Amino acid sequence: MTRSLFILVLLPICTSLYGQTASLIQPLSGGISETSGLIIIDGRFITHNDSGGDAALYEIDTTSGNIARTVVLNGVENTDWEDITRDETYIYVGDIGNNPGNRTDLRIQRIAISDYINTPTDAVNPETIYYSYEDQTAFPNSTFTTNFDGEAMVAIDGSIFIFTKNWGNQFCNIYQIPATPGTHSAVNMGNLNPQGLITGADYNITNGHLTLVGHSLFLQPFVVDIVNFDNGEFDSFQKTNFALPGGYSGQAEAIAQNNGTYYITSEASFVGESGLYSLPATYTLDTEVLNEPHVKVYPNPAIDKIFIDYGNFARAEVRTITGELLLTSRSSEIDIEHLSEGIYILTIWNKLNNQSKQVKFAVVQ
Repeated sequence: MTRSLFILVLLPICTSLYGQTASLIQPLSGGISETSGLIIIDGRFITHNDSGGDAALYEIDTTSGNIARTVVLNGVENTDWEDITRDETYIYVGDIGNNPGNRTDLRIQRIAISDYINTPTDAVNPETIYYSYEDQTAFPNSTFTTNFDGEAMVAIDGSIFIFTKNWGNQFCNIYQIPATPGTHSAVNMGNLNPQGLITGADYNITNGHLTLVGHSLFLQPFVVDIVNFDNGEFDSFQKTNFALPGGYSGQAEAIAQNNGTYYITSEASFVGESGLYSLPATYTLDTEVLNEPHVKVYPNPAIDKIFIDYGNFARAEVRTITGELLLTSRSSEIDIEHLSEGIYILTIWNKLNNQSKQVKFAVVQ
């Protein structure tokens, strides 16, 4: 969705600040200029528009950027479609956008891939997955402040993982629900700190890599690559900044991996046109390693103190599972005696002021 938050004073951004420029495949036609999700099935590049668009999926003609095929989802509406994902059997379309934080009708449409490919009428009948966030207790209409704005999702082993764009703290919460029709409570599995706004996700069934795309408040796009993603937890991740070609919007909205390449779409905005781009998935320029495996945190669970064994330690933060900051410390010995029993997130920075590790730990009485 185009956000009015990005004001004109942010326009003079120099692409030399970025690590690498993505290659333009094609600008996108006006019919899909608000692209918000992307999957690839048998060479078909499939996208959709976000809030207020038609309840339809569009195949992109990669030689022209035009719409090659339109498939309508019968009986549903596009309130705020923010991402699309797939597993080996189904396509999932996420009506999960919640920028004001007040939606109580969050839902995901599930379509059999075989139905999508073989429908003789270019229309399909989806099944609906309804959900709500287990830890959302208030629903104020408060744009650009909520931490319950779902923007990205992936389907893995019978579950859907939803990644939020946290306007309140620029973290990303990870929620899990069953990938089955019905009404579910989205379980908070933890969070990560990409230091920006997550807008799209993709899971590579072949190599098990989970990739997120997003942008900063200054419309600097980035990719986050997560390894060993398992049931909402992971060992490490890296963030790589990149640029989009001049004249094209930096509001990256969607990502899909295929044969060692990231394919990315950006939505048209005041800074440029929408487009479809490619970026090698193996590049390392301007990469920040955000989790260093040799950092040790103990004990876990803990009662009154936690200790950080890391020679390059500079500072640490403790937050709730939803991202609320509870304390900061420049000591590797942290007093947690005052914390209530529960699960917390410890984030550690090194002496170069880069985030080095994020750990989920338990406090017991």
